[in-house]
Amino acid sequence: MRPFALPFQFGRMSALCLFMVIGVCPSLTKCVTQASAQDAPSMSAFHLAAGDQGRRIFLQSNANGDLLFARQPSGIESAWYVTPVSQDMFRIQQSINNRWFALGVDPIGLRNPGPMGPQVGFFPIGDSAQQLWRIQSLTIGGYLIENVALPGVWLTCGNNGGLWLQPFVNTPYQVWWPQQPTFALPVPQYRNVAEQYIPNPPLRPAALKVTNTHSDTLLILLSDRRSPNDASKLRIPAGGSETVTLDRDAGGTIVQTIEWSDALGNWDRQEFQIPVPPSILYDMSVYEEFLQSIAIDTTGKSPNVIEDVNYQPRSVGFFLLPAGDGLPDSGSIDAYGAAVDANNPGAVRRLSKKDLPNSSSQAPPRDPLKELLEKIESKRGKF
Repeated sequence: MRPFALPFQFGRMSALCLFMVIGVCPSLTKCVTQASAQDAPSMSAFHLAAGDQGRRIFLQSNANGDLLFARQPSGIESAWYVTPVSQDMFRIQQSINNRWFALGVDPIGLRNPGPMGPQVGFFPIGDSAQQLWRIQSLTIGGYLIENVALPGVWLTCGNNGGLWLQPFVNTPYQVWWPQQPTFALPVPQYRNVAEQYIPNPPLRPAALKVTNTHSDTLLILLSDRRSPNDASKLRIPAGGSETVTLDRDAGGTIVQTIEWSDALGNWDRQEFQIPVPPSILYDMSVYEEFLQSIAIDTTGKSPNVIEDVNYQPRSVGFFLLPAGDGLPDSGSIDAYGAAVDANNPGAVRRLSKKDLPNSSSQAPPRDPLKELLEKIESKRGKF
């Protein structure tokens, strides 16, 4: 089985545990409804803020189509319509001078991303997946907003302004907090007439060999992002491996017809065919079982010098598995190496209590220190 490279590196994210529970803010995702000509999806308006509590900044636009930030929402230019497009994909859009614009990746910045990553701008609605987003909730509240065209990177406020796409970094300016406007908004003169998602020919499942090159046992949560609360649990001893079978998304095409009203009240119609790349279906949260404590009999009364050995899991890192055929038909991955490279131990999904090892009575993993102490015990028995 040939190894493959992961597509992204991750920064440290010490405070966040991802994608597990819907947050306490107004739900961005609840505006999803069935998308069809008879039952078009609704659009919902939100202020979008990022940053530390009490110091959040609000995203807004101006008449020139520029993106700005303000300490307080200041009117219709800070109200963003989160509009379902198809499946789990959205546009984030506004109307300026009777034309609809959407957040999307700057094509120039995509070709030359620079140190901050690809830049996000404000463009007339078009037929590009660079204007589509997936929205995922955090257990601490708030949301991450992932670009469909570039899965695995999220909408992020830059330190000096601007919007960018970045992997996980240790910043609250990547977590978005929606707020419902407190003032009346005009009825949006926009409607989705029809929508159809046409999937590409399916890919057969992949066989992935998950290896452990670490000196300790690994506990791994393999999560399907379509149902992240039902993670598979792998326990792989040092030097061991386990093979899993994984689905692969093949992507598809969205065929969408929309209409909007111009300044004279006429309805303009436009049809888009939007190629959608494969989405990332799986992520891994990696823990190592480390030796926490050893209980040693110093009285000589116990038949065992080592009375108990306690192991506890310690988070190593979180990473995404590649999308589509980036995950080969048959391949292998060094789970420990990938988690270390991710450098984000705080981003792992949480283990449940039943996943936590308690003591040596529960078949502890091989440990060199324990073996050394057992050798000492055996030698003591000879005298």
